[in-house]
Amino acid sequence: MGAPRLTAERVRLTIVDEGPPRKTSAFELAKKFGVERRIDFTGKVDLATLVHLYCTKTLVVVSSLHEGFGLPAAEGMACETAVVSTDSGALKEVMVDGETGYLVPANHPRAMADAIIKLLSDTALRTKMGKAGRKRAVELFSWPAAARNTLDVYRAVIEEFRSGK
Repeated sequence: MGAPRLTAERVRLTIVDEGPPRKTSAFELAKKFGVERRIDFTGKVDLATLVHLYCTKTLVVVSSLHEGFGLPAAEGMACETAVVSTDSGALKEVMVDGETGYLVPANHPRAMADAIIKLLSDTALRTKMGKAGRKRAVELFSWPAAARNTLDVYRAVIEEFRSGK
């Protein structure tokens, strides 16, 4: 792994997780590359703080190598923030590459950096992707959408049962 490509001093990273002392790998990497001054480790945050972070940051980066549903991407999209994510797990279903953000191959830091740089340098594109992400999140991942989808499944099961299939 080479030196980081996002070297502009104006770029800051906020990592929302338990952080040190419970999780140390990101902090240790930041120290190794000498960029720990440019990273804010929030620790665990409450829902209101999390929503505030999603809404006020320039973009959301999901660098997962293994991902289930992809909640951070969906949350960022719901807050109208463009997302750069790996294509791991269900993230390919959560996002639309080039529309709600960028999907890059997992384990390809250069592709991740290129997508981040592209979005950092294009406010209009970030805004457009943020709006598209919000629309997709509301249509597919909101509670009303989940309720409709659940009802559709129940109706299909009942119909199949009644038809004797």
